[in-house]
Amino acid sequence: MTHILIERMIEQANAHHEHTTALEAFSKGDTHDDLLELFESIADMADGEIYHGYSGRGMYRDQCWGITGRLEKIITAAVIHGLVSGAMIDSMGYNSSIVYWPNVQYTGEVPTETDED
Repeated sequence: MTHILIERMIEQANAHHEHTTALEAFSKGDTHDDLLELFESIADMADGEIYHGYSGRGMYRDQCWGITGRLEKIITAAVIHGLVSGAMIDSMGYNSSIVYWPNVQYTGEVPTETDED
């Protein structure tokens, strides 16, 4: 039930946004580092993690920015940052989801496990 309510909130935000969102501001030529800073801030606030280079449903191997963790926390943090427009949701297993933005192309290197060590 909560998942349906959150999806409706995203749909309403997508249908009724009238001001420039953080997404629009960052998608107009800002650098990978600028986007990393924005998504790190959202992930930190949501107690989540950035998913570098996520390729969701219908993206045909294109890569975008995503955040994994508890759905409610991610959506709340994204709303606070003005970044709900264009968001999509996929399940990542029990009690975890990914919120991702297909229209914000990921252009960096996708970290490997050895990069994180």
